[in-house]
Amino acid sequence: MNFIKSIQVARIIVSISFINFTISALSRASTLDTVNDSKNQNHIIADVLKAIAVEDRPVLGDKDSPVTVLEISSFKCTHCHSFHDNVFPAILDQYIKKGKIRWIILNASDYQADQYSKIFSIAKCIQRQGKYWDVLQNLFVNANKPPSFLEDLIGRLPQVNSDDLGICLTDRSIRNSIALDFTKYQELKVHGTPTFFVWRTDSKGKVTETTVAGAQTLTYFQQVFDTLLRMP
Repeated sequence: MNFIKSIQVARIIVSISFINFTISALSRASTLDTVNDSKNQNHIIADVLKAIAVEDRPVLGDKDSPVTVLEISSFKCTHCHSFHDNVFPAILDQYIKKGKIRWIILNASDYQADQYSKIFSIAKCIQRQGKYWDVLQNLFVNANKPPSFLEDLIGRLPQVNSDDLGICLTDRSIRNSIALDFTKYQELKVHGTPTFFVWRTDSKGKVTETTVAGAQTLTYFQQVFDTLLRMP
């Protein structure tokens, strides 16, 4: 009998802990700051808008979607890879393909030396071929392979034109574009990847925004997105 009571008590404790965790997560996810961008030019949203104006940015979704997400991620980041494996496919189906969210990526990291890593140059060249989203998983998987193998590994993919890739990698503008991405990363004061800037602008120019740090669960992102989408 004491054993059974112990199990029941343990179940109650676990249930309470789960409820507290859920409430805490939803509370954090629904904390959105409302600002008028025209009067708050120093606000983070202004920097975000400048960041996405750079060319060669991977984008998915309708430009007229009510919500925009700028994802800051690194190919060498295991949490970024996990997010794209386990969470992003559902976001793509539930929000991006349905015209609710426009998704933009800026690839950079905390480590300035990473901008010289070949994987970032290859990704820029793949983006120029219009195949970034088709080979993104391969970029994550091979990011930490020796540089001497990377071009060959990615060039063998059926979606990639290997000749164009080789030519592109000698283009100095690719290197300049990557340096600009890493500069934007610092200007946005990002601390770790992945980081997600999420905002909605209404017809009067009022901006409602939030920042999601880390590879959160699908439920967490749904709470953030649905809160924004329900706003008038």
